[in-house]
Amino acid sequence: MFTKLIKEILAGKSLARSLANFAIEKENIILKGKILDLGGRALFWKDNKPQGASYLRFIKFENTEIVRLDIDKETNPNHEIDFEKDHLPYQDGSIDALLAFNLLEHVYDHRFLTGEMFRILKKGGVVAGSVPFLVKIHPDPQDFFRYSEQALERIFKKAGFSEVKIGYAGAGPFTAHYSQIEFIFPRYLRIFGVAISLLLDKIILKVKPSLKGKFPLGYIFILKK
Repeated sequence: MFTKLIKEILAGKSLARSLANFAIEKENIILKGKILDLGGRALFWKDNKPQGASYLRFIKFENTEIVRLDIDKETNPNHEIDFEKDHLPYQDGSIDALLAFNLLEHVYDHRFLTGEMFRILKKGGVVAGSVPFLVKIHPDPQDFFRYSEQALERIFKKAGFSEVKIGYAGAGPFTAHYSQIEFIFPRYLRIFGVAISLLLDKIILKVKPSLKGKFPLGYIFILKK
């Protein structure tokens, strides 16, 4: 994993985003049919594979059509939409899967959005996404929340999803602290910061395993209707 992580860091990805993507990859998600990417900022196709937003590289797609929805018209979404008040423009039970990466923290009325996600998803359909936790404020256009694992589980179950799986993206206290200052270093120096932080976390978690899971950079979630 370390080699892949270094490649992501050198490509300009944050440590938090990289670890969340690796957590998604471990789930071996395969999506088919019509997919809505909620809040995704880039999409193009190469060799019949969707490219652009980094998480797209860590999910498998088969015979898919991906439609982007976003509030920012400058990103050229298929549909411009305010996730807090606009109904998703699809009929009940008409969508095969939804992507919601780094979106919920920017939506104040998350109950409305999660209700809409549940409404348009087909029975047996899948939602894949992530949220940050121990990361800096990043308005887009605003930044409202940080969700714990327990909060996410309650929100999604209350929305009606029958299966809710929450995954951990992070390592330990040193990685969590390093992620707060990684942006001040040139990319090539970040390699050393990541390596040292991961090594120290490996040591401290072996000595004190009760700290495992206590310093999340973020969470990933897999939902089924």
